[in-house]
Formats: sequence, structure tokens, C-alpha cells
Amino acid sequence: MANMYAYNTSTARKLSDADFSYGHNLRSEIQKEVNKTAKKAMPKASQKRGKKGFVSVVVAFAMAFSVVSGYVSINEANNEISRLKNEYNSIVADNQALQVKIDRTIDLGQLQSIAGEKYGMVSPERYQMFYVDLEMGDFSESTDVKIKNEQTKKMAISGVPGIITGALNIFQ
Repeated sequence: MANMYAYNTSTARKLSDADFSYGHNLRSEIQKEVNKTAKKAMPKASQKRGKKGFVSVVVAFAMAFSVVSGYVSINEANNEISRLKNEYNSIVADNQALQVKIDRTIDLGQLQSIAGEKYGMVSPERYQMFYVDLEMGDFSESTDVKIKNEQTKKMAISGVPGIITGALNIFQ
């Protein structure tokens, strides 16, 4: 209260402690009462702000928790996929190793003797074998020429001359 001002008609002047008619003790008592009333009024407003603040902190924490838990579940799924891929690759490698082992143990001479003895299979004779030549000559055909030929056929068929040509082709 040392910085109090009084307004006098048109000028302001600073009041000194001597301008107050009551003593220093009275001033401190008034200040205490003002502080008590302010403290009593504040808790309601601060309680509302406190509740809103608490709710907003809880909501923010829940959102952060949901985002983090989503990333954790994605990471766990990726780890599981990686583990399963590694397991699959090791199984494929084992299968290939077993197939190589099986292929090495097959003896063609033994296979031929078993086929002949047990199943009565024999090698084909010379007269039973024949060869087919599947080699075809290399050639190319322009699609432009093919399309022009088809267009000329369509032109020949359309109209009265085309009807006559078509009828003649039927009787050939």
C-alpha cells in the first residue's frame, strides 16, 4: 500500500504513510482479511480449472498411450513376420538339402535293374523309336499387309458384286 495515489481535481499525487489515519497494524490486518477472502473465493475457480486440467491431461495421456500401443503392436507383428520368414527359409534350405541327398543316392543302374526285374520294363528297340522334327522355319508377317487384305475382302463382299462372289464361293 506504499504506492497508493490520490486524485485531487486534476492532478495526482502520491500518498505517504502519514496520510493514512490508521496505524501500521491495522493495515496488515486489512491485508490479511483481503488475502483470506481471496483464498476462499479462489478454490472454486481453481477447482474448475484443476478438474479441466486433470481431464485434459488424462485425455492427452490416453491419446499418447493409444498411439504408442499401436506402434508397439505393429513392431511386434513385424518381428513375428520376420521370425516366420526366417523359419520358412530354413525349412526350404533343409528341403533342398534333403532333395540333393536323395538325388545322390539314386543309382541309375540299380533303378534300371529294378524296373526290368520287378515291373518287366525293357529298353525300346530301334524299330519302336521315331523322331519328330519340330523345327519350324523363321518367318515374319506384317500386320499391315494382313489388315489390308482383310479390308479388301470386306470391300469385295459388300454390295451386289459381293453377293454374287459370295454365292459363287458357296457352290464351289
